[in-house]
Amino acid sequence: TGTDDAGPALYSPLQQILRLFGGVPVLLVARQLPVGVTLCVLRSMGFFEKTMSLTKWFLAFSWLYSLISSQAYFSVVVLVKKTLLRPSFVNVELEQLRCWLLARLIGNADFDDCVGPWINTEVLAVLYRLLGANIGNRVQMDAFYALEHDLVHVGSNVVFGHGVTLETTSFDVDVCTDDDETTSLVPKTRVRRRPIRIEADAQVLDHCHLEAGSKVENAALLGT
Repeated sequence: TGTDDAGPALYSPLQQILRLFGGVPVLLVARQLPVGVTLCVLRSMGFFEKTMSLTKWFLAFSWLYSLISSQAYFSVVVLVKKTLLRPSFVNVELEQLRCWLLARLIGNADFDDCVGPWINTEVLAVLYRLLGANIGNRVQMDAFYALEHDLVHVGSNVVFGHGVTLETTSFDVDVCTDDDETTSLVPKTRVRRRPIRIEADAQVLDHCHLEAGSKVENAALLGT
């Protein structure tokens, strides 16, 4: 998202320090906390007692561990998003750090494991609502990528295809150059946050990409 595809020179030294000493510890805790929670839950269910048969342990432990750990990770993401990662309209550096953390929390295999089992079910719509998205009724849900779900508005009876990307937030970077035509280490950055609206009965099919501020009209078909 934004300038993440560009080289590290597009970020200020302050931004890199914030990510190293502020962002990385948050990510490490967010990754490991669900593991501890899952083990505690399984222990309370008796999975570490010597009296449990080995067959029962293998049959039940694998899918229970996957289910509990994935939903525990999702709960941590929601908690971090609603407490630590609220939008900062005052400081661009903090806003860059917030978006970087969000991208790392929801753009990985752990998050995919949270939403993947619930594709084409109402449970997936509930999960996205917990992240802040406004999802209507009877939506044919597939997992979509959005950095800020608070800016996503989906009407009723909408159909999603696979691999849809909703780019609600981006960073416009003005790369300054000096007399030697070398890139400046401290470019000017502007944050662009605009909602994406998909009206009722619309279809957003496989691998569609919607830019910030996009609006899909009622009953429109986007894709092939």
